[in-house]
Amino acid sequence: GDGMLSSRLTALLGASSLREVTEAHLKALVRANISEDQDLDFKRARYDHGPAGTFELAKDVAGLANQVGGLLLLGIAEDEQGRATALKPVNLSDSEKGRIRQVIADRCCPMVTSVDVHDVPTDEDPLTGYYLIFVPQSVQAPHAVRHREPKPPWLCYPLRHGTTTHYLTETEIAARYRDRFALARNQLDRLERIHAEGRRNENPQELAVAVGLVPAIPGNRSLTGDGPTIADFVSTWQARRGELNGTAMGNLHVARRRLRCGNDSVAVELYTDGTGWTRHLEGSGMARDSLIVRADDLESY
Repeated sequence: GDGMLSSRLTALLGASSLREVTEAHLKALVRANISEDQDLDFKRARYDHGPAGTFELAKDVAGLANQVGGLLLLGIAEDEQGRATALKPVNLSDSEKGRIRQVIADRCCPMVTSVDVHDVPTDEDPLTGYYLIFVPQSVQAPHAVRHREPKPPWLCYPLRHGTTTHYLTETEIAARYRDRFALARNQLDRLERIHAEGRRNENPQELAVAVGLVPAIPGNRSLTGDGPTIADFVSTWQARRGELNGTAMGNLHVARRRLRCGNDSVAVELYTDGTGWTRHLEGSGMARDSLIVRADDLESY
């Protein structure tokens, strides 16, 4: 979130998020003659405000979203091979950032969400600099672009391919829609399995709330060795209750690509693909038809 770049773009730019990028990072990009790729596109100037420029902006954003996502850099000139050759600062304004967002919302169908538009001023003049448009990989792909000229409007489906853009054919579009629906179905199935396999310790006299989370785009991370553990994760929670601090979570074990820990009140599970599941005891004292719920604890958790 918040413009976090992929590991490849982080390595190229020397920054892990858009907010960290400075003109010095862009100068280094040019000195190294970095080439465009399926996730990186250079533009010498801002997008024109006319119909052609508006379409070009929407097409470039949709093309990245329909592939692996990526970064559009405005204010960098390139050669015929798509290699960065020079910085060409453009005029910066809040109104232009707003126009970019509006074009994306208006011309991409469905809208590409979570696009981050950021400007990087030059060291000499805060009114000139560079626009960085970060486009995340989208689970709503394929995204079409509405083209208004000539009338009536028509749709096309761009795809960033290497350093160029091509348009999906009818069979490719059909396959992409099947993938979208299959992904949604797989996510629901995975959630159902997570809830079914979660640690229970049910007591009919108590109320527990279980929450499962499945990533839209699964990752792959080791749950042992270097890197954050469940204990680290849980210890960052600002909760009043002692069992949510550090290793007081109780027994910990790893099996079947899953890390589990818990005690009588709380259970937490993390999976290597980024899936998570947790169950918290929230209420007790059931007497006939009544149940006491600790609302303050529920809010904390």
